[in-house]
Amino acid sequence: YLTPQRSLPVTTAEKEVLLKTTFGEPFISFEFKDWQEFWQLIYGVYEVEPADNPRLPGRVRQLTIPEIQERLTKIYPDYFGNFNQQYWNEFWGILKIRQ
Repeated sequence: YLTPQRSLPVTTAEKEVLLKTTFGEPFISFEFKDWQEFWQLIYGVYEVEPADNPRLPGRVRQLTIPEIQERLTKIYPDYFGNFNQQYWNEFWGILKIRQ
């Protein structure tokens, strides 16, 4: 029988340590609030259009990888503005997000 390759799940705290040790700033200087905003940007959902019925939620979606990269570059231009494709690949690899 073939079994799928398995690995331990990676928590956001472990990802934070990897981001700090791999890239340094801005992650080294992040405080709790900064991490919350960062994870919201990566995993959060954003309303696309309001619902017709006020008792129902509107349509939502997550940001695409290019949208996230664009926002990170605007928020932290001194850091993400210098990222080339290799750095982005490593960044997304740490976050375990397929491109």
